[in-house]
This record gives sequence, structure tokens and C-alpha cells, in this order.
Amino acid sequence: MEPHQLLDSVLSIEKTMGRQRLVPKGPRLIDIDILFFDDHVESSAALTVPHPALHQRRFVLGPLAEIAPNVKHPILKQSVKEMLNLLPFARQKVTRI
Repeated sequence: MEPHQLLDSVLSIEKTMGRQRLVPKGPRLIDIDILFFDDHVESSAALTVPHPALHQRRFVLGPLAEIAPNVKHPILKQSVKEMLNLLPFARQKVTRI
């Protein structure tokens, strides 16, 4: 599968689950992001890979570090675990449920 094919699949899943894109960055029932696609780097109107904000989000990096701590960001050249450790701890609180 190519990156844009994956994006089409993800958007279809979101739509099936009831997501409506009424307001950019607005409230949503489901949000599926493509964080990485191997070492693929792309920035287009439809798709940006790796996800442009993943290195700033503890709620993304924390769980990702549990399953793929050594995956390297193809632009930043840092592992998921390294990016997580660089985040200020007090900035974002994440609670495991």
C-alpha cells in the first residue's frame, strides 16, 4: 500500500465511524493520524508524513514509545523514546486508563 492509499483507507474508516469534517481542527468523534510510513517523508496538501506535530505531543509519544521506542523520525533523526524524553514533563499530562 502506498501512503495516499493508506490515507484513503483511514479517511474511509473515520467516515464509517461517523466523522464529519465541518470545521478544520474542530471537534470529532474519531481521528486517525498517520504518524510514520517507514522512512517516507512527504508534505502535500493532502498528507504530511511524518506527522508534523508528533514530536511535540506526549499523548502520542508515550504510547508509541511503549510499542516502538527505537523507531527513528526520518527528519529529526531521533528515536521515539528520545523525542519523548525531550518533552518538558509538566507541559502535558497524560493519564493511562
